[in-house]
Amino acid sequence: MATQRVTEGLLYFYGISGRGLTLHTKHMMATLELGDTGSFPIPSNPYRTGDVINISGNLGGGQTLRSGPAYYNGTSFAKLWYEGSLEFHVRNIMAPAESSQPVMKRATFKFAGRLKAYQSNNGSGDGGPAVFDVKLVGKGQAFVHLGISYELGGGSLGRDARAWLYSF
Repeated sequence: MATQRVTEGLLYFYGISGRGLTLHTKHMMATLELGDTGSFPIPSNPYRTGDVINISGNLGGGQTLRSGPAYYNGTSFAKLWYEGSLEFHVRNIMAPAESSQPVMKRATFKFAGRLKAYQSNNGSGDGGPAVFDVKLVGKGQAFVHLGISYELGGGSLGRDARAWLYSF
């Protein structure tokens, strides 16, 4: 199996239910309608100045990766079912000082994984032959969006995480 480099793409998480992933290589474009956030933290917890924000994570399995449209080696597919494991390793981000303005912080990330696609749901092993089975690598910038500072109690201030964004 040849390795394909992800040249463009976007993974995002917004609050509890907003999420999506699109990956693009020389021979493939896939949009995954994610079923959950995998092992990624959900953007919500308040962070105090100096707290470490770790947004590394894994998306794996058919329940998480689910389904979506794809283009592979010249053929378009309206809907494929996905399985595999996709790892995003992000340098830790430090929560900034308190302020009355929202803040965006960024860090580099590396990406590696394997993605398989089927024309039918392969949950019970009857999805038929794989349309594609690719090993993927890539890198890019990850962004953390934090809200304004507010009182957490006991004289402590913090800010909520609003969204994570990973751009290839």
